[in-house]
Amino acid sequence: MKKAIRATALLLSAAMIILTIPFTASAASEASQGLEFTSNNNGTCYVSGIGSCNDTAIVIPSSSPSGDTVTKIATLAFSHAKNIVSVKIPEGVKTIGEGAFFYCDKLESIEIPSSVTDIQKGIFAFCRKLTSITVDEANTKYYSNQNCVIEKATNTLTVGCNSSVIPSDGSVIIIGEEAFADCTELTEITIPESVTTLEDYAFSGCEALSSIYIPASVESINGNVFAGCNGLLSITVDQANKAYHSSGNCLINTKTKILISGCNSSVIPHDGSVIGIGKLAFSNCRSLEHIAIPKKITSIGTMAFSYCYNLSTISYEGTKKQWNNVLKDPNWDLYVGDQSSKKGYEVVFDSCLFGHTKLETTTVDPTCTEDGYTFIKCSACNYNEKTDTVPATGHDYDTKGVCSVCGDIFVSETSKPANKKPSSIEDEDEETTKKAETKEPESTDNIEELGGCGNSIGITTLAIVATLGSCAVFVSKKKEN
Repeated sequence: MKKAIRATALLLSAAMIILTIPFTASAASEASQGLEFTSNNNGTCYVSGIGSCNDTAIVIPSSSPSGDTVTKIATLAFSHAKNIVSVKIPEGVKTIGEGAFFYCDKLESIEIPSSVTDIQKGIFAFCRKLTSITVDEANTKYYSNQNCVIEKATNTLTVGCNSSVIPSDGSVIIIGEEAFADCTELTEITIPESVTTLEDYAFSGCEALSSIYIPASVESINGNVFAGCNGLLSITVDQANKAYHSSGNCLINTKTKILISGCNSSVIPHDGSVIGIGKLAFSNCRSLEHIAIPKKITSIGTMAFSYCYNLSTISYEGTKKQWNNVLKDPNWDLYVGDQSSKKGYEVVFDSCLFGHTKLETTTVDPTCTEDGYTFIKCSACNYNEKTDTVPATGHDYDTKGVCSVCGDIFVSETSKPANKKPSSIEDEDEETTKKAETKEPESTDNIEELGGCGNSIGITTLAIVATLGSCAVFVSKKKEN
């Protein structure tokens, strides 16, 4: 019986050994094969490229095939690696180089070990599907919170992604350089009141971001934090902010009067609060078709309107000479209007762009037959308009049929009440003329012709016509015996 039990135990032990062999082999071969490494010739190396590796779940080995310890992932090492879905970085790696995973547009998750002490900018730019960033809890320099990587000592958010939520517990003071650069699927982000600094290009290239609110706590904005946010329509700064303000959906440095960032719906203020348009201020505002620039602008920075493909018209408030005196960087208009209907852009000079400055007003009083009005004309831009129309007063005839206002004569076969104003004097005159032509003579002294005014008239109205003086010449004929 004991021998049977012992034999059974031996068999079980042998089976366990056999099962362990392939498991150990699998563990040994877990690391991705085919990656490229470059030796530092001191026993260490860095990952320099994806090489022939086709894995979707990349597991970087802790040492190269030649035995060098992996301490770094080089700049752009996995750039444009289209198949990568996940990455696990081994202990021993200290540095993740700039843009290390640039344009890995299928990358969804990444694990960063405790050994990493240097995370450079833009490591996940254009990683459209990245939703999970995890830092080992034992890391002494960085930690992760709500898919953000935060540097402990400086409270700097160094890396974010499309699903990031900036912690509102006061742990983030600085949003670092390119922290959210090219997070093209980021649709909204809330900057908490604890943040005081936005570093260069912090949100640049966030194409789906439509609005941004900057709290009163922000004291420093370096460079153009929203360059390339071509879907941005609204920029608002808290009114209590002492360093910056917003106007017309423009972000403005209150002290320097430089417009830092604009968007597709921006209207540049012309009240003197802006005297310069900063570097990349409107870069990639692809829906912008027209922009009005006040004559108080004295400078336009590098690539300020670059890649505004549909910008076809720039209206300048001042003259052509003033426009030529504006200090412009040579590349301020790079690719401006390239895809507009004009295949370029034109500058329209209009000194009345924000309101007419040389207006002349003339008042014309109404007459008996003509309406009165106010005539407004601008000598700077040839604008003119008639306003405040006053209806014509109509004739005011006395008992003799003469208008006391303009001297017009009302002619009638019958007497008219004083001050009566016919609706149409021309119609009345025509009717009177017809009556005069058809009326039978009442005496042998009928007047047949009237020179000067050229109207026929009956003898019964001779007294009225006589008042015309030199305007009429009478010709009479006596009846022959």
